[in-house]
Amino acid sequence: MQELNSKHALLEKARGSLKQRFFGIDSAIDQLVDSFGSWYCLSYLQERPLVVNLWGMTGVGKSDLINQLVRELGLCHRYHPFDMGTEKYADGDLESILNAFSEDQLAEGLLFTLDEFQLARTVSEHGNELFRTRNRIVWKLLDDGCLRDMGTSSEKPHIKDFSKCIFFVIGNLDEVYTMHGNQSPDIDPDLFYQQSTEITLPAVKEALKKRFRSEQIARLGNNHIIYPALDNRAFECILEKRLEEISRAVQEKTGISLEVDKGLKEWLLAEGVLGTQGARPLLSTISYTLEDKIPQIIYLGFQQAKSFNVVVLSVSDRLWISYYSSGKYLGKASLPMSGQLEKLKRSRGDDRQALVAVHECGHALGYMWGFGKVPEKLLSVAASTFSPGIMMVESKPVCFSVHQLKAEVLTLLGGITAEKLVFGEDNFTHGASQDIHMMTDLVMQSFKNTAFHGGVPVKYAEHGEQFAFFYHDIKDLEAKALAFIADCEMELRNILERERILLVKLAQFLADHSSMGRKQVERYLSIYGSAALKGKISEERPGYRELLMTKSGKGQGLGLDCVENCPHSLKPDGL
Repeated sequence: MQELNSKHALLEKARGSLKQRFFGIDSAIDQLVDSFGSWYCLSYLQERPLVVNLWGMTGVGKSDLINQLVRELGLCHRYHPFDMGTEKYADGDLESILNAFSEDQLAEGLLFTLDEFQLARTVSEHGNELFRTRNRIVWKLLDDGCLRDMGTSSEKPHIKDFSKCIFFVIGNLDEVYTMHGNQSPDIDPDLFYQQSTEITLPAVKEALKKRFRSEQIARLGNNHIIYPALDNRAFECILEKRLEEISRAVQEKTGISLEVDKGLKEWLLAEGVLGTQGARPLLSTISYTLEDKIPQIIYLGFQQAKSFNVVVLSVSDRLWISYYSSGKYLGKASLPMSGQLEKLKRSRGDDRQALVAVHECGHALGYMWGFGKVPEKLLSVAASTFSPGIMMVESKPVCFSVHQLKAEVLTLLGGITAEKLVFGEDNFTHGASQDIHMMTDLVMQSFKNTAFHGGVPVKYAEHGEQFAFFYHDIKDLEAKALAFIADCEMELRNILERERILLVKLAQFLADHSSMGRKQVERYLSIYGSAALKGKISEERPGYRELLMTKSGKGQGLGLDCVENCPHSLKPDGL
């Protein structure tokens, strides 16, 4: 009991230490420590290997978290990591390594990580089975933990028992982290975080089906830790912690205190944060911007004064270094800055930014009227190559309805309609071409596949080969789609005419500033928005459950009044 209490205390200490070291993943840390605890304290009771799966995007701390936990608990001598993406262990090498473990080691219990596990796929992208003999031993171990040692001289093979071990399966599942491919440095990490928190265990299992056979997925068990993407707060904490580490190291080695002002911290975040790539780009930016320049910073200081004990770093177009000794200012020096993204995000105050500002504000007003929500952020200058401006919004409703289709069309038409209204019919640009393409495709697909046209619900053929199976006369459908879009355009034009002052005020702000946050939009809305638009934003729309539960059943087409007259055996439960 004393040993058990001691181990539990060490686990809790490790839990706290991990939360001080890794940011934005407290829930994942708790799940990992709780799962690890049963093995750490009572591995001798296990009859099968413990399998713990960790899934997340790159750079969120999956492998590093396990490595640090192992160090915290002093288990490095029992820890054995394997990279499933390498060919190093092909053709029996892995089996030889595993057979080398002694019975005493296995009885004590070993820790294994199977990193980059998604690369060990046994099902191709086209759904065909892949025969990879080198991985069969892994699936055997994850199943019952028994490995036949064929290297013994006896006729009967010796069985290696890995049942007391713990296996960490680690990987990136692009199929479920659908935002992984978005490399835009303009997208707010909080939006990626929000999307990642909606990933569920069933979604992970569906993603695994595209890479592994069903019986293999079963061997992975149900202990899956789903990592969120890092949010803004996590990146800020990572920055502060790394700067503290650098400052402490400089202080210990040179006696010089290194301070970074707020402006430089904001610059580092703007330059180094890429939501889908985790902590690595930010840490790299800190390294080449500050850490690698410390020798130069100190050398330049000695040119300014013989003795100094404080260095304050700031930024404009260059890295500025101010030197102090016991509070007395001694002078300053500067070094070039090699940042690229931050420059691309700066306000330019030119015609292009003014045009983008109007375009994005048109989208914003269409979105507010259609969805009844305020955008999270508007950008009139973007570092991305795919779009000069961006409107960021929260996740859309789960169920796609006719109401949402109309809201999407109003949003997509907002850009071109605003350009025409502000600059004139002869001065709108080609910037809405992608919006028009997306809108037309969305409406046609919705009308053809989901009967949003309001007519007879039939499936329309996609091409000539489907004519024998599906309805294919789409002339009437096309006319309805065109009329639907025209009605939306007319409604949106009237909305923007009514909200002209708000549109212009929002656009004028974005013409001078590269971005505008939700709170700023709400402030402008409160001052310049119409009562009708404010009402749309504050309106509480009932969900499907509320619509159902508020139906009385009488006089509303539900037919529940006939329940009283039906046989008891046919009555729904509870009626």
